[in-house]
Amino acid sequence: MNGRKGLLTVFGTFVAPFALAAIVYQMGWFNAGVTNRGEFLEKEVTLSWILPKEAVEAEWKILYHIPSNCDETCTNVLFSLHQGFQALGKLQGKATPVAIRTVDASITSQQLKDGYGYIDILEQQSTQDATLSQLSSDYVYLVDPFGKVILRYKATAQKQDMIMTTKDWISDLKRLLKYSRTS
Repeated sequence: MNGRKGLLTVFGTFVAPFALAAIVYQMGWFNAGVTNRGEFLEKEVTLSWILPKEAVEAEWKILYHIPSNCDETCTNVLFSLHQGFQALGKLQGKATPVAIRTVDASITSQQLKDGYGYIDILEQQSTQDATLSQLSSDYVYLVDPFGKVILRYKATAQKQDMIMTTKDWISDLKRLLKYSRTS
């Protein structure tokens, strides 16, 4: 009896927790730990043309590709970039909001400069078409200092939802800056 009791004790102490953990994992009864709030891109996109000429100036980019028709969603995203950059505070020197404007965009460069002064405006070039076609204007993107697009955040026409999206990319950017060895 002592031997059987000892065997059951060993089983209950060491084997049962692993079996229980396997059952919980297989049934999906737990929330997997997720630290990022944006979604990772499925395939790698590199924007080498967005990199600065000087390696010293390498910084993270918060990127938005302005659609031809800049509607309410577009203006919400631009406002989000402008306000989110201000919210970075002392980290502003490590990131830059960038809006890429197509030639036929309904919003002019001057309107962008007047309304959203913190955003760097780049005019889309024909050499950029291949890479920009992989980026939808429905998202805001985080780009690392090496030009790799890392995360994306859904742009919405609802101002309240866009504020939450801004909080999400700020949170992720702060975490990335904390662990980045380039900044």
